Amino acid sequence: TTGMPDDPDHAATMASGDDDPADQVSLRMDVEAALATLPEDQRVALVLVDMEGVAVAEVATMLGCPPGTVKSRCARARARLLPLLAATPHSGNPQRSADVPSQNADAGRPGGDAP
Repeated sequence: TTGMPDDPDHAATMASGDDDPADQVSLRMDVEAALATLPEDQRVALVLVDMEGVAVAEVATMLGCPPGTVKSRCARARARLLPLLAATPHSGNPQRSADVPSQNADAGRPGGDAP
């Protein structure tokens, strides 16, 4: 297996499978704009773990918090980014934004938040 590349730009290019430099720039701008919407603690954890490939334990030491906190911040960041990035043309699925469940997706289900 291959590890995660050290260069986030290269990782984005590999993920998109697109060799067009204009599309790569557009993808990078979309990702940066989405990351900018995150609270700083979530953004830092996500970039270090998911984009830089730093181990959760090492990020926890760097940030002075428990590993569970790093995992939680990453999970929350991913959840916030999903609807933002799924709606971009780079998502690989132009209909993806319609597939993202709404905040009320659990309404009416047992244990859900039905009105």
